[in-house]
Amino acid sequence: MCAATSRDGATFDADDFAGFLDAQPDVGTKWRPVFVQVVAAVPTTANRKIDKAPLRAAAWEAEVVWWAPTRSSAYRPLTPRQRAGIREESV
Repeated sequence: MCAATSRDGATFDADDFAGFLDAQPDVGTKWRPVFVQVVAAVPTTANRKIDKAPLRAAAWEAEVVWWAPTRSSAYRPLTPRQRAGIREESV
């Protein structure tokens, strides 16, 4: 899972995000994230590094989580029922 933010006033566009990833020559299909968590701001530590703990804690509770069932498929919103199944599997 990766966390993504948008500029002020912009909204996350899953197709644009997938296109961006596909255009990166150094990002192979294995590195394309299956899940994308859209957050308002990325939490940081006092040293200005990304604080991954809050992102992990809120992984499935984020307002919108996008997913691509296969590495070549389009991203789509993860439904509440799918989220519940993932939470049960990860316990």
